[in-house]
Amino acid sequence: MTRHRHFSTEHFAPRDRARAWQEHLGGALGESDYRVFNKAGLVATHTELEHDEFRVHGFQVHDHVLDRSLTMPGASHSHYYASLVIEGQASYYSSSVIHLAGPGETVLFAPDEQYVFSFPRDTAILMLELPRSCVHQDFFPTDQSVMKFGRELRTPGGLPHRELFRMVAEGVPSAETALHGLRLRIDSLLRGQSDTAIFSAAMSFISEHFAEDGLMVKDVAEAVNLSTRHLSRLFQRHDASVGACISAARVSCARQLLAGTELSLSQIAVESGFGTPANFSRVFSRHTGQSPSSYRSRRRLPSHPGMA
Repeated sequence: MTRHRHFSTEHFAPRDRARAWQEHLGGALGESDYRVFNKAGLVATHTELEHDEFRVHGFQVHDHVLDRSLTMPGASHSHYYASLVIEGQASYYSSSVIHLAGPGETVLFAPDEQYVFSFPRDTAILMLELPRSCVHQDFFPTDQSVMKFGRELRTPGGLPHRELFRMVAEGVPSAETALHGLRLRIDSLLRGQSDTAIFSAAMSFISEHFAEDGLMVKDVAEAVNLSTRHLSRLFQRHDASVGACISAARVSCARQLLAGTELSLSQIAVESGFGTPANFSRVFSRHTGQSPSSYRSRRRLPSHPGMA
C-alpha cells in the first residue's frame, strides 16, 4: 500500500510560512530552525510517498532558505538519508565536513548530529530513507557521518531525475516502481563502496596482527563486524582469501628477517606469526619454492656491526 502526502507553504501569509513549514516537518523529520533570505517568506513544498518497503521525500524550495537542523528528534535513527539533488544546489554542513551538491549528485547522511542545510532559490531534492542495515559501520570516513557521491545514481530505464521528481510530487502510480528500482541501485552502490572499505579495513587489520600466533579468519571477521562466511565471500570478490593474505603477510615479514638479520629460524617463526619452525618451513616453502635456509643463503644481506 502506498500513501501520498503533499504540503505547501504557498497559501500561508508570508510571515507565517516559515513557522508552518517548521511545524509540518517537525513530526516527520525533526525540529529545525529556518532562516529565510526573502521578504516574501519561505515558499516550499514537501511531498512524502510512503510504501511498505521504502519512504521518500520530495522537497522543492522556491526561495533561498537556511535550514539549521538541531537534533532531528523525530527522525528515525534506524535510517540513513540519501539526498539526490534534482535541480539547483544544496550545501550540507556538519561539524566535520562540508559538501556542495549539484544536479545528479547524492549526499548520504545520518541524523545523529547537528547539520546545517542551505538551499538557494529553485532547488529540488529527492530524499530516500535507507535502513542502517544496508550501510556498514565502516562506510563513512573516520569521525564523519556525511558522504557525497558523484553522478553515479542513475534511475532505471534512464528516466530523467526531474521526471521522477514530478511523478513523486503528483503521486503518479508508476513512481512506485521507479523508486523501487532507484532504491535497489542505491543499495548496490552502497554495497560496492562498502565492500571496498571493509576489504581495506580487513587488510589493515591483517597487516597489524599477522605476527600474532593463532590469528584466524574469525578474528579478522570480528574486527570488521562481519560473519566469517560474509568475510570469505568478500575476499573472493577481490580474488583473494583471508588465510592466503595472512600467510602472505607472514612470508613477507619472514623474507625480510631471513635476509636482514641473524635471528634463528625458530625466532623468525615466532616473530612472523608462524609459531613453530615446522609450520614456518611448510608455508614458506609453498609460497617461495624454497626452504627458509635456502632463501637465507641466497638472499641474506651482509651482516652489520652489532647484529649477532
